[in-house]
Amino acid sequence: MVVKMENLLNETVGLLVKYNKTRQDIDYVMAGDEWCTWEDFESRAKGINYDSGYGLAEINRDLCVVGKDWWLRRREYDGAEWWEFNTMPTKPKTQTRRILITTMEKDNYKAWRRVAKLVEADTGTMVDWHEKFFVCPECGEPLYEMDWDWYELEDELKCPICDGSFQ
Repeated sequence: MVVKMENLLNETVGLLVKYNKTRQDIDYVMAGDEWCTWEDFESRAKGINYDSGYGLAEINRDLCVVGKDWWLRRREYDGAEWWEFNTMPTKPKTQTRRILITTMEKDNYKAWRRVAKLVEADTGTMVDWHEKFFVCPECGEPLYEMDWDWYELEDELKCPICDGSFQ
C-alpha cells in the first residue's frame, strides 16, 4: 500500500496559487454551519499531515475555503481526498419557467428538439424555442416538449396527438 502524505496547508495554498488566488482573496473558511477566518484555519492546517491516497478519508468533507466568487471544497473517492476549485457559474441567457431537473426530462427535451428541428426544416413550421412548442403540420395542435417521451421516438417520429408522421 502506497502512503501519500500531504500537508493540508501546503495542499490548500498550492491550489490557490494554481488558480491565481492569494490569502487576501479568501473571505472565510467553513465546515457545516460554522466558519472561521483564514488565519485560524491556517494555524491549524499547517500542523495537519494526512494520507491523501486511497483508504479512509481524514479531512472533513464539509470543509470549504470561500472567496468572493469562488470556493474550494473537499472531494473524496474511495478514501482518496483532494480540493476542488469552483467558480460561480455564468447565468445562462435564456430564462425558462420549466427547467429540466430529471434525466428523463432532459432526454424528453432532446427528443422533442430533434423532432422540432426536423419539422422546422422540412415543413417550415415555426418553432417557439423559448416556450418549447411547435404546431403539428398535420392536426394543427400545439406540441409541447412535455408531450414527448423519448422512448416513443426511437423508431418513428410521430405526433403524439394525431399519430401523423414527421419523417
